Amino acid sequence: LKQEDPFGDLADPPEQKDCLGQITDSTPAASIVPGKCYRGVDVDKAMTFPAGTYYITGTFHLNSKANITAEGVTFVFTQETYSNGTKSAYPAISINGSATINLTAPESGPYEGIVMYYDGRAPASGHTINGNSFSAFEGAFYFPTQNLTFNGNAEMETSCIQLVAFHLTFEGHTEINNECDADGDGAQAFDAEWVRLVK
Repeated sequence: LKQEDPFGDLADPPEQKDCLGQITDSTPAASIVPGKCYRGVDVDKAMTFPAGTYYITGTFHLNSKANITAEGVTFVFTQETYSNGTKSAYPAISINGSATINLTAPESGPYEGIVMYYDGRAPASGHTINGNSFSAFEGAFYFPTQNLTFNGNAEMETSCIQLVAFHLTFEGHTEINNECDADGDGAQAFDAEWVRLVK
């Protein structure tokens, strides 16, 4: 049975123009600025994203040595509109299973409680979120029109995580123990109305 979309009232991402280049290992920390759009992420080292919203219009690739800290951050995956009126393709997401990722959602603002938001206007495609025992997630992965595979480790920290996708698959040794604050700021619990198990 279809579950009501808990983020159904969320507005589409705003149009992005004149995006900055790809964030890579050589990108200076001072150049990683929230509120901007970037033509992808390709990182293989330790990197911190200051709190805020990052619009990503190119491939989001975290390599095996990536160690990402992003507290109070939302990554929004959408298109870039070029000066001639054409648009970029929607971005692919590639997260190596050995990458260490620590993501927490913002506690206020339009993307409160959401760590990743994939534009709902995008056609269906497949994406995999890999997490290892050194990774920690707090917040929602909102992929309303996408096929999302969550490949986790049993020791991965998931203090409060929501996975919302058109089609959701669990792989690996995924174990999710949620302790969400239903009345707090940021990531919160929401009630399910329907449950269906598919064998």
